[in-house]
Amino acid sequence: MTDNNSLNENITDQNITDNTITSSTTTSSTLANEKNGDRIIFLIAGEPSGDKLGANLIKSFREFIKDQAGEEQANHYKFVGVGGPLMEAEGFESLFDYSQLAVMGLIEILPKIRLLSKLLKNTIKYANSLNITAFISIDSPGFTLRVAKKLKKLKNRKYPLIHYVAPSVWAWKPKRAKEYAHIYDRILCLLPFEPKYFEKHNLRANFVGHPATFLTNADPKDFLKKYGLDPHTHNIILILLGSRTGEVTRLLPIFAESAHMIKEKIKNCKFVISAVPHLKHYINENFYAFPQENTILIDALEEGKQAMASSKVSLSASGTVALELAKYQVAQTTAYKMNPITYAIVNSMLKSDYVNLINVINNQGLINERIQDDCTPEKLSQDIITLLSRQYAISEQNNYQQMAMDKLSQDKLKIAEYIIDEINIFQEQARQKNQDKKK
Repeated sequence: MTDNNSLNENITDQNITDNTITSSTTTSSTLANEKNGDRIIFLIAGEPSGDKLGANLIKSFREFIKDQAGEEQANHYKFVGVGGPLMEAEGFESLFDYSQLAVMGLIEILPKIRLLSKLLKNTIKYANSLNITAFISIDSPGFTLRVAKKLKKLKNRKYPLIHYVAPSVWAWKPKRAKEYAHIYDRILCLLPFEPKYFEKHNLRANFVGHPATFLTNADPKDFLKKYGLDPHTHNIILILLGSRTGEVTRLLPIFAESAHMIKEKIKNCKFVISAVPHLKHYINENFYAFPQENTILIDALEEGKQAMASSKVSLSASGTVALELAKYQVAQTTAYKMNPITYAIVNSMLKSDYVNLINVINNQGLINERIQDDCTPEKLSQDIITLLSRQYAISEQNNYQQMAMDKLSQDKLKIAEYIIDEINIFQEQARQKNQDKKK
């Protein structure tokens, strides 16, 4: 359910006259640095999960260059493009607020086509204005694939096109593997079984591990003290509504009613809603729907990890957060609800039996998945009540989650190694072409 290619089919090239390029930080310093011989890595991340991946990529890349060539060389790499606050915290310069790209679904995208088309045009214009060393798109294939297609057509392109986070071709629309092979020079995969789907189309593909396996343990002590929580006496239930407006508006009333039902059956329960920054205001406006005396609303960016480290179980929207919950050994039940028309289209193309990534990796269905018509307060609340009422159920799920996480382990610097390798391959091929022309 995290893989959305609807933008790719729905964004149309419109003649929008907007020659201004706005930035959430600044672009002038980047353009100036280019003159000083800096190498520019152009990244695009379109949602919070991509922002996390992008931030980890930047850190790993700098660490790899520092280990291989020293800190001075590492400082010569600059990261620009489109990203979020976590990437910006690593020195990234974003062209615009990336939350404008957080749209999911075939129907939901229609009102935003004009805005998305303008953002697309400005992103391509910005990329073309720079002397890029590598272009790396991160997930969000609807927008990033469109940009990559435009850049692919450039006659004198001097940099490789790399995509990070393979589309779930094993789950739906397997023909996308061939499409990506026609556009990109390399693809970096989060799951160990993914490269084979792209290699058969002669696209260089590498398993780089999932960043969730690199997460460090968070100390929940200060978090628990701040909110008056005690894991020994409270049943702490984490609520994760998702990162897109559409999914949050659909899931919030269902999760809120589930919370009331859980509260009636489970003593001393405390609900912690971990909200992404750009949707916290909306959730706060609808906070009254939850059992208020038992519920806390926090900023996921500031306290999300501590909340996970504090919680026993989670009621969460389907997505990559399943792996983060597994890392922190939080038992979970997965929920998702889409626009009925969008769901009918997506469901008709699904090839996988599961949507929760832990279930996908283990090829089993131990974690309950409540999707569309099955996503009801009654079923969700019963899932959580069952977990909290039977300690062995939580232990069983934690062991099951660890089994999946063990399969995702990889050296965190591998991603940087593959990026550098692709840059070298592209530059060598370009030199060879120039030599051939001179003969």
